[in-house]
Amino acid sequence: MRLEKYSGKLSAFLCIGLSALCLMLTVFSAEVAAAVKEAVFRCLNVIIPSLFAVMAVSTLLIKTGASGFLSYLLYPLKKLLDLPDSLFAVFVISCFAGYPVGIRLLSELYEDKLTDKRSASLMACCCYCGGPVFYSGTVGLAVFGSTRAGTLIFLSVAGAELTAAFFISRLFRPQAAPAGSKTELSSELLTDSVLSAGRSMFSVCVMIVMFSAVLALADVLIFGREDGLNNTVVLIKSCFEITGLTNLNGNPYGLLPAIAALCSFGGLCIVLQLCALKNPDLSLVPFLISRVPAAALSALLCRLLRPLMLPDNIAVTAQNKLLFNVNNFIPSICLILMIFLLNLKKSLVFSE
Repeated sequence: MRLEKYSGKLSAFLCIGLSALCLMLTVFSAEVAAAVKEAVFRCLNVIIPSLFAVMAVSTLLIKTGASGFLSYLLYPLKKLLDLPDSLFAVFVISCFAGYPVGIRLLSELYEDKLTDKRSASLMACCCYCGGPVFYSGTVGLAVFGSTRAGTLIFLSVAGAELTAAFFISRLFRPQAAPAGSKTELSSELLTDSVLSAGRSMFSVCVMIVMFSAVLALADVLIFGREDGLNNTVVLIKSCFEITGLTNLNGNPYGLLPAIAALCSFGGLCIVLQLCALKNPDLSLVPFLISRVPAAALSALLCRLLRPLMLPDNIAVTAQNKLLFNVNNFIPSICLILMIFLLNLKKSLVFSE
């Protein structure tokens, strides 16, 4: 009876809250529409071109068994971490490919019965990094006008993930099936990898668009339009959407440890993307718990490495910010149509 009572109250709160959200989305429809439009173009111009190929190739690398070669190529690191070949490959790929790639690859390993639920959930704690392109370009050049600052952030975040991988491998011993001795490549594997990447990109983009609409309401109701010039407000908003770091003003080198910590967390929007991409059986509880020590360690590493990578005699200023003007709209539309046709063809072959 008590459970039913609390369930009824929760339903009432949800009904009131969601109704209020719908009302706010209607009242401030102009601001929401502008944010959604900007998010759609961001997905078509930046997210899809930068992530789709990486997701497809990463999936192909794991499914063909070619990932075992990474263990030989990076043998000292493999020996340090002492991870199974497939999990080691996912860790290495996730450090360079982007935030959502690691959880997607772990989910595919679990779905193919190449690892167990516990191991995949634990490895999600360390297979999570924005990659050097994001940190050096989107953060380093856009905020500081320097790739050195972006590289410093990448090394700080990657160092925290490497530390997490070391302790997870030694304390919890994640398990995975051994990689096959033969590398297999077929048209079916290629098609499956492309379609899997397409479905993942759809989930990521839908989450980005929805989150942009909610943040547009937050801008109007909480932060206000003028507060965007305040770096403290920018850092708060970046906890929800990490790309908001590009709005930092002035010469914020003193904020580098905080920026590294935020990049280690990734933002609530990316966490929701992981929820959309992961297998339903996998738990994100270990991952969420790990974000606190990972963020703290990233900030500490950033503070320790900064004198080595950004000495005082290097003249780097935030006045030379790089403004990106990329137009990949037509190629992205063609890519979406190609994925649709491949999926339709596969469905027709399956039905026959």
